[in-house]
Amino acid sequence: MSKKEIPFGFIQGNEIYLKGYLDQEDRRIGEIKENEDDSIKYFSNRFELIKAKVAQLEADVTSAENKGSYLMKLMHFREKLKSHDGLGDYVPLFEKLDELESSLRELIAVNRVRNEEIKTALLKEFEEFSRVVDWKEATEKILNIKDRWLKTGAVEKTLNQEFEDKFTSAMQDFFDRKREYVEEKRKVTEIRTIKYRSLIDSARRINPNDPGTNLKVEVEKLRDEWRAVGWIPSRDKKFLEKDFNYKISNLFKQRSRPPYEPVSEEELNKNLIAKQALLERAIELEKSDSFLELQQVQEEWQRIGLIPKESYKELTESFKTLCEKALEKRFLEQLAENKDSAYTSKNNREKTRFKISLLKDLLRRDEKDLQSFLNNMDKFNTGQKFDKVMSNKLLNQKRKVAVKRLLLHELKASLDEVHIQR
Repeated sequence: MSKKEIPFGFIQGNEIYLKGYLDQEDRRIGEIKENEDDSIKYFSNRFELIKAKVAQLEADVTSAENKGSYLMKLMHFREKLKSHDGLGDYVPLFEKLDELESSLRELIAVNRVRNEEIKTALLKEFEEFSRVVDWKEATEKILNIKDRWLKTGAVEKTLNQEFEDKFTSAMQDFFDRKREYVEEKRKVTEIRTIKYRSLIDSARRINPNDPGTNLKVEVEKLRDEWRAVGWIPSRDKKFLEKDFNYKISNLFKQRSRPPYEPVSEEELNKNLIAKQALLERAIELEKSDSFLELQQVQEEWQRIGLIPKESYKELTESFKTLCEKALEKRFLEQLAENKDSAYTSKNNREKTRFKISLLKDLLRRDEKDLQSFLNNMDKFNTGQKFDKVMSNKLLNQKRKVAVKRLLLHELKASLDEVHIQR
């Protein structure tokens, strides 16, 4: 069969071949379709296109900031080039790719040495900051180190896993210790809060008119114990301290009062009617979101005296639940505004969906706290002065969960109503 030489190849029969080069043998790349000249031109054009791609790859590598990321791309490109069907001088293209690969490997080697120096310094820096007593400051520093670590490339291949394992282990150790610290702090805070509440209860139980009570000494003793309890979050201590000081102050006011006299049945029923009326008023205000007026109703409720024992629990719990719900609605609205600067411009449906999302997170937290409290009840059960404090704390936590569930149900129902209206 005749063989016709053409630039960079030959034609044998109806088939076009590329001549062997470097370690490549002669290779069939196609066949003549319509006429010989057009077929040769087609494969010559294909070569020019691949030649342009090599030039573009070189330009990309030259201008790239992270040149090392092009090494694998270059190697894949070379493999693809070996089987490329075109007519032209492929040798300079492979030489260019070899040259690029050599320069990239040299650069990567230099970078890996530099990366090893950086990561060694980061590990040392990590160790220093992980010993910082201020956990907030230490966490900020550690997260900054983590960010710099992730931005630093790999070290020499045989050492890379070792470095990554060291860093991962250090991170795990730091956050494990922080988690233990936070949990321990939470437990200490809970115990201290219970102690504060027990001192408030102790102040309440003092009879200032008991001839055997030296009120000044008793109060000073309570104040010393109060000061010795220790730190809890300021927002919590503020309310406890207000209650404590109110009861201490009230002791001195009560000292000059006449002895306690039983409340008449007529007075009890009169107070019951007054509180029932306030409950009805509170229901109206809660529905209309009149929070300030509801606060006034709460103050008025406190001023009303005793009511019949059989009505106390149900009526008082209903009123507290209602006030808790109003407070929760107000808090949720403020939280939504703080979390999303565009909240006020949203439509009612968008606002409701956003509040539902926030409320679900709050509910999960309270449910977790309630379960934790129930699990630890036995640890704090002294059988004496803490019993009532713990009982009230449990009741308050259950009420918080119940109110959030009720509010979540109402929000979902209102979301359905908005959807139907639209």
